[in-house]
Amino acid sequence: MFRILLTVLAFELAVGSEPEQVVAEFHHELLSSMKSSAPFVERYAVLDHAVGKAFDVLTITRISLGKSWRAQSAEERLGFRALLQELIVATYTSRFSNFNEQRFETVEATEVREGRWVVKTHLVKNDGSVVRLDYYFRDGLIFNVVADGVSDLSLRRSDYASIIGSEGLDGLRRSIGDSIEEYRSSDAP
Repeated sequence: MFRILLTVLAFELAVGSEPEQVVAEFHHELLSSMKSSAPFVERYAVLDHAVGKAFDVLTITRISLGKSWRAQSAEERLGFRALLQELIVATYTSRFSNFNEQRFETVEATEVREGRWVVKTHLVKNDGSVVRLDYYFRDGLIFNVVADGVSDLSLRRSDYASIIGSEGLDGLRRSIGDSIEEYRSSDAP
């Protein structure tokens, strides 16, 4: 009981937290979601709050859109930011849906330059295999996750540039919307 109270207390201290603590709190929410038997929409709501608290979705959106970002109005930028947050949350909700004794371990947290941190972690699966997850921070928030050496932000930027080049920004909106719907439907009974 005391350990549970400490975990809850630690989660409540998120704002202004050190990068290592931000990651620990995010992992706590992922594990809670995985352990929950709640439907997608309920797990999504919990992770939406967790992503909003831990991730710099505006920076992720700006970098993901590349030079197209500058051509957007403020309203369009906010629309893409909301769409990208929805995609990030749907992705985590879908990919972290079942608990099989997985656990997260923090390996190290390093300030790579003023205000820029990397928190290296492992997702240890029940069979002992490990997925390396490195969280990159800017101004206290996560803006990139590198899984086993593959940058989510780099993949996103490359994919989006290709879609924008062939289908424009409307095509990108449709593609992101389709991905969100695919994640939502993957959890259907």
